[in-house]
Amino acid sequence: MASGLMALDTRQSALSFALSLVDDFTGKAGLLGQTTVTAAEADQAGRLNPSGYYVFMGLTGSNFTVQIRNTCYLDHDLSVDISALDPRLPLATTVVHPRYLYPFPAGSTLIMGRVTDSLQQPLAGVDATVQGSTVTNQSDPGGRFVLYFTGLSEDDVQIQDSRRLILVNDSTTLQLEVQRSGYQSSTVTIGPVEEGSTKLVRDPIVMVSS
Repeated sequence: MASGLMALDTRQSALSFALSLVDDFTGKAGLLGQTTVTAAEADQAGRLNPSGYYVFMGLTGSNFTVQIRNTCYLDHDLSVDISALDPRLPLATTVVHPRYLYPFPAGSTLIMGRVTDSLQQPLAGVDATVQGSTVTNQSDPGGRFVLYFTGLSEDDVQIQDSRRLILVNDSTTLQLEVQRSGYQSSTVTIGPVEEGSTKLVRDPIVMVSS
């Protein structure tokens, strides 16, 4: 992909920078579905080139907020300082996180739930984390979140009654921690999660303002 960007840089002296989007679930460059990428200050949409980069041409200025929108992923705004990029290869890279609408493949190990305030209004931007692990994601404007386990090994699973249960800190009873500025953090026990299945937290997690 880098060669494709370099070729474009050679052909177009007005190249300002290019952006590579990485799917956090797959760990690979490129997002599923239709994506719009916009440099907000210039009101310029990035153009997807054959190498998979979103390219921006002829921008005036150095600092831009790039807005990344795709219904399968959480909204993501990225600050780009063009002056900090390599002028020979002005490439920025960012990771984008799936939301609950993402078409997870069959056999994925997921936890889904919803976060509200004490008035039962949905809370966006809540950090939801499987306590004791690196599995984390944020809630969307509807308060909904999805957590996904990737790269599981046999050390991450314990077999009980022919069920392969996710193991965190030597326990199959998983706990979910939610945090957001302005609210008291909360921990909820969600119990066992079976590998290859979706665990639905049926009752909304209620957060109280601090």
